[in-house]
Amino acid sequence: MDDPEGGMPEGDRKRRPWEQRFLFELKRTKEVSKACEAIDKSRATVYLWRRKCPEFKALWDEVVETLTDVAESTWYDRMVNGVQEDVFHGEKRIGTKTIYFPVFAMFWLKAHRKKYRFDEDGDDGVDPEEVAASLYRLLQEADASIPTEPPAAPPPEAAA
Repeated sequence: MDDPEGGMPEGDRKRRPWEQRFLFELKRTKEVSKACEAIDKSRATVYLWRRKCPEFKALWDEVVETLTDVAESTWYDRMVNGVQEDVFHGEKRIGTKTIYFPVFAMFWLKAHRKKYRFDEDGDDGVDPEEVAASLYRLLQEADASIPTEPPAAPPPEAAA
């Protein structure tokens, strides 16, 4: 197999300087296109190298696995702890509310608990309507904690 860019015969594997830069940029930008742009290589070139060089593919896969771990951790945190969001009445900020991400919970449970995976034939022992009703109740409880009226104005002496 020849070097996709010329100069490297099969069996004489030496790491090219751009490979490490590509992997660094892939980790930094999280996008192949942006990493390619940063090192001035085409996507076709890096994907050809990925196919032809098992070592490069393994390093690339390691970067993607690390990014996936970070994403999973972030999603888990948002699922469990939620994200604070400002609440406004008109243009006035009146407080905050915690936004949770039930879709993340659904995917997490499906990935880690067999009982939440739905078989195509519907014979999985889980009632989708019961699961939906449970999620709906949780959303209603979260929604009920959001204030609907602005807080009372502070007494005039407190403003001084």
